[in-house]
Amino acid sequence: MSTITADMLAYLNELAADIAEHGGFGDMTIEQAMKEAHKRRQAFAQEMADQKTARSKMAAEALAAAVWIRLSSEGAIKRMERNCIWITS
Repeated sequence: MSTITADMLAYLNELAADIAEHGGFGDMTIEQAMKEAHKRRQAFAQEMADQKTARSKMAAEALAAAVWIRLSSEGAIKRMERNCIWITS
């Protein structure tokens, strides 16, 4: 039995949001809706990589900021945990 990892769950949440944003399943099966949502996500990722539109440039900057914030906050949490261990030992 395979386990769903955090990154898999995050992508499934993206697909679910995309499907909901586009009106749900309609006449499609779940599998078809997932494939369509995946195609849209891939197309947008390629658009961001190409950075030929204002939208793609803004999205790429927002993504970079989100990654930086997450990495910074994770580092801060690790430092806080380390300091708490030093305080209590």
